[in-house]
Amino acid sequence: MILCAAVKFFRGGKKDTTVGELNKSYMEICKSTIIPPVGILEFLSMCRVVADQGLLKLGQSRDDKLKRVTLKVDEADITFALQGVRVFRNCLQ
Repeated sequence: MILCAAVKFFRGGKKDTTVGELNKSYMEICKSTIIPPVGILEFLSMCRVVADQGLLKLGQSRDDKLKRVTLKVDEADITFALQGVRVFRNCLQ
């Protein structure tokens, strides 16, 4: 879901955002798919896991919500990888 939120957010041509803004995009996707969202601390932990996998880059900041987030892989690659799962495919449309 985090990757779906990132792909949707960065489609507009943006290169990076903050954890807080990405969390808003994530919450919108959760609402539209009727999946209960996690809290901001768990969201940040999940972002760290995705970053450890090499898919996101998390910047440094004292305030976790202000950490910069950048996609480290091409949006098209994520879309291709997730298109076989209906929930993710619907999120990316």
